[in-house]
Amino acid sequence: MRMNRIALSALVLGMGCSSSSGPSSTASTAPTLLPGEACDPSTAPNVVVHFDPPSLVLAPGQARPVKVIVDPDLCLPLTSTFATKDSGLVSAPTSFTFDLRHPTYEFQVQAAPTGPAKITATSLTVTVPPRAPDSTTGFAGDRAPSTGTMPIEIRPPTVPTCTPSTGPNGPDSASGNLSASSSVVNGAGNLADAYVSVAAGAFQRTDEFGLSPFSATVSCAGSVASAAPGKLVALGPAVTFTPQDPSWLTHALRREVDFAVPVNPAAMPAASRMRHVVVLYQGPRAKTPRAVPVANPRFHEASDHTWVMTFSAPWFGTYQAAVPGGAGTVGFTRHLTHRAVLGISMGGGGAGIFGWRHHDQFDAIAPLGGNSDLTWLVWDIEQFKFGGFCPASQPNCPKYAPNLYPLDEPFAHTEDFDHWFYQPGGGTGGTFSRADWTQMLEDFSLMGGNPNGQNADPSIPFMVVGPKASDPFVHGTVPNTDCSVTIEPISPSPDDPPALQAQEAATQKQQQQTQQACLASRCDPANAWKVASGFYDGQYNPDGSHPVIGFCDGGQSGMSPYVDTWSALAPGQGVPSNLTLAVDLNGNGVRDPGEPVIRQGEEPYQDTGTDGKADADESGYDPLANPDPNQDDYDFALNPNGTENDHTWEQGEPYQDVGLDGVPGTPQQSAGGYDVGEGDGKFTLSAGAAAILAMDPHAELHGRATPAGGPITPHALTRVNLWADGGVRDMANFAVVSNHLVGAVGSVLQPDGTQVKSTAFYNNFENLPGADPTQPDQFLASQVLWSDVAQAANLRYGALDATPEMIQLGDGQHVGTATQIVDRLVTGFYFAANSWPDVDRTLPASLVSDPSDPSYNAETTTINELGTACEIKGHCETYFTGPVSQRKGPLAVTLPPGYALEASCARDERYPVLYVLHGYGQDPRDLEATAAITANYEADRLKSSASRLAKMIVVYVDGRCRIDPTTNAPECVRGTFFLNSQRQVQGHPIGRLDDWFEEVIQYVDKNYRTMAPSDVDVVE
Repeated sequence: MRMNRIALSALVLGMGCSSSSGPSSTASTAPTLLPGEACDPSTAPNVVVHFDPPSLVLAPGQARPVKVIVDPDLCLPLTSTFATKDSGLVSAPTSFTFDLRHPTYEFQVQAAPTGPAKITATSLTVTVPPRAPDSTTGFAGDRAPSTGTMPIEIRPPTVPTCTPSTGPNGPDSASGNLSASSSVVNGAGNLADAYVSVAAGAFQRTDEFGLSPFSATVSCAGSVASAAPGKLVALGPAVTFTPQDPSWLTHALRREVDFAVPVNPAAMPAASRMRHVVVLYQGPRAKTPRAVPVANPRFHEASDHTWVMTFSAPWFGTYQAAVPGGAGTVGFTRHLTHRAVLGISMGGGGAGIFGWRHHDQFDAIAPLGGNSDLTWLVWDIEQFKFGGFCPASQPNCPKYAPNLYPLDEPFAHTEDFDHWFYQPGGGTGGTFSRADWTQMLEDFSLMGGNPNGQNADPSIPFMVVGPKASDPFVHGTVPNTDCSVTIEPISPSPDDPPALQAQEAATQKQQQQTQQACLASRCDPANAWKVASGFYDGQYNPDGSHPVIGFCDGGQSGMSPYVDTWSALAPGQGVPSNLTLAVDLNGNGVRDPGEPVIRQGEEPYQDTGTDGKADADESGYDPLANPDPNQDDYDFALNPNGTENDHTWEQGEPYQDVGLDGVPGTPQQSAGGYDVGEGDGKFTLSAGAAAILAMDPHAELHGRATPAGGPITPHALTRVNLWADGGVRDMANFAVVSNHLVGAVGSVLQPDGTQVKSTAFYNNFENLPGADPTQPDQFLASQVLWSDVAQAANLRYGALDATPEMIQLGDGQHVGTATQIVDRLVTGFYFAANSWPDVDRTLPASLVSDPSDPSYNAETTTINELGTACEIKGHCETYFTGPVSQRKGPLAVTLPPGYALEASCARDERYPVLYVLHGYGQDPRDLEATAAITANYEADRLKSSASRLAKMIVVYVDGRCRIDPTTNAPECVRGTFFLNSQRQVQGHPIGRLDDWFEEVIQYVDKNYRTMAPSDVDVVE
């Protein structure tokens, strides 16, 4: 999806370097600088002392690891003192010398064996003496010492309990009303601090995210931890949250509500972290307790030294906090490739698809928005974007407003073909009109295949069944021009020489004229594809009596948030719809509002699960007490391995072997008809749908497809982490898409039934561990406790109940506000960097760019075929031609500060690589301004090497549709989605973006000082 250029500014430092290597230096307490390293005490006005974790809760006799960090870099050693408020309660080291090589100190805080009679608060204070004056820099020295204090609480490790009751009036039970004026219901007795809460804004809206006032009960359920998979330590009791409407226990709400359950942090295993804590859930659809991902997990001191775990979830039921008994002590060797891939929008889909397809090549995969879970997204498009019509068998089916279609899916916006969701605002990143959407869907089918039907002509696999390549609706009537695919005109590059820009401008004008003429020709009603009768569709044209037609889309006349509401086109306007045909109910030769569009991507089947039985047919079914007797219903959080209603056909599910048209006895394409697959004895998908699912990360994680990097086994998954995001008002439901991708990662289990990866959701940046949820405007990614962040996470940005003013600024939309888009990128960079404990974070020496300066080495050499000039700038660009694919496209590389220093080369300093994929209609140069983000954080002089972003090479990979050099044919229209195209032109495969991307990786490794793979020992 298209995103505007990011306007950022920063100074990127660098100078020439040699490819020669030298010995690497070892850590020392001495202030000796490494070659090419700088340390200036005057750059940071204050020394900051902070702790990880920021506070401790200890049981008597218990010891927990702590890390104290000092920022910025200390150019001279400083011996700091450690003091506990009450040395009789806790003990810790008394001093440590911090210096340039030791900005952190890891130690144990030990509680006294005999605890106090009551819960007691104390603290540990670390005092760093003032830095000395430095006459060479003019630094006057610090006026006073710097201190940091970590609160410590000593309390017995006793796990809180409560008294279960058979009715609503037990000693620890309480009920109350939830409304705009009363948004919290607390428990009673031992559950006085447990609560369920609903944001007041939920009761003030009447749309899909609104709730009517209701009552709820908070009651004790005892404990369910022993019945859950894994050897778990309960941190508190299980608490049942019961809504007034019992049906709310059987399905997810459209929005999340907030919960709190009692915990005792002192019961945590000594080495465990917040990422190890699991939330167990039990309810009618999860009769066996199991760990489920929740949003915003956090420990919170409620009152009078009592603690709760707070979180958000869309399910009412029973919850309990627990932690694996060995958390933080399980060690293993992790193989690092020192590569990560991150993308935005279309690039987010590319990062997800390419990253999981080649999971053996990456340590972190970060799809920021985008089509990264195709199983759910293709189903959503089929059901809603192409839906909303009554079948012929039920002409008076229920009618719904576009936002009120039944769907138990948190954060999801529903729509139908005549009313596409689009909410204007400053954070959309483009107009996303119906014409834009039609073109994007065309590009996706050009590259991935058409999931909505199967054309008989192999030269146009992107086209829906019916039209031929020679038909005017496909080929057009422009002389000497094949209009089936016309490239969006490519603008001249401002970085090219003037003569080349003039040539590019002439090509752009010619491409624009061709595209305009072709669109007008293909959308001329005289050229529309039509079949008067005999085109069958099981839903909308079962007897084949109605005409079926091709049509163009692009007219709209709606209001926000459904601006993209269907409207008729003037003759010759619009964009041809390659994925859909319409049933012309009134026979007037054009598609009118309400006339259904045909979906023929798969044979009709019942999504009953592998047991072949729908819930209502399973033994013991009760819609409220036992809605899923066999416990096989899919839910991305409660049951990601469920097969019923998982939007995928599996062996054992009933299907009708009637072909893609869904009607028995119709002519097959082999006999001149339009149907495929009838009577072949197997479940049939369209070729495009099969191709899409074969590269779908969701299918690969579930083992239904095998990626190029090999099966994603539990062992393979241990080395790859996932960071995803999506806006709560994204017009493509990408927050929901990422929910399902995180759920798919959670579906990969250890032999004991526990998840291989910890999973969680975070609603806005301020709810990340270490951030202050009360100060969203103060968020800094550098302050996040990344050791507490889940290994597979989805950040849903934007306020669900945002004001109109916030929405107008772009809150939660496709790109987000100006602040949100920067935070999205920065958190993605930091998440990737957290995978690399062994990379360089030193501060580089200052730039020497004057050739007359004695420090400038004009004789430097490089392994880079582009020479040293671009390395000195810190930014290299080229047009790269894949040696095998022969695909040609721009490649932009930004280098970390200090990369080009001769000294950095002399010690053969090498760097990890982050591959960044751009949005729809962009090219790599549109994201070059993100170099400011990496450079600023990598050279942050207010931080030490413990807090600074790891230096990395950032490679911006091209995904813009271009002209194939072999056939001179367009790869696609605007965006490739970073996929291998399903098309061939003149027998030659074109648009092989997956292949080209692999060649880019090989090129980067050959021409830049990239880090080689290595093995590191980690503790999980």
